[in-house]
Amino acid sequence: NRDKKHFIGIFLKMAGTMGEIRGNQLFLKSRYKSQVLDRLIKEYAGKYVLCNICSKPDTQIVKEGKKEYLKCTACGARTEIKD
Repeated sequence: NRDKKHFIGIFLKMAGTMGEIRGNQLFLKSRYKSQVLDRLIKEYAGKYVLCNICSKPDTQIVKEGKKEYLKCTACGARTEIKD
């Protein structure tokens, strides 16, 4: 349940490249090995999707002031997302 633009913005920043969406595909301006892309996707999921307490993906990004929190709807945990 993440906005496509959120994922792409963070992913491109982590990859250190530019890219664009065409249809349902993301095209990167650089070449990467699949292992590198897999690692970047896992990093994104670990930081912005999976709960740090119960490891379930039932989370939402909640913004309070200038801070963002990952709120788990499964266990109720709330963890600050740090850049």
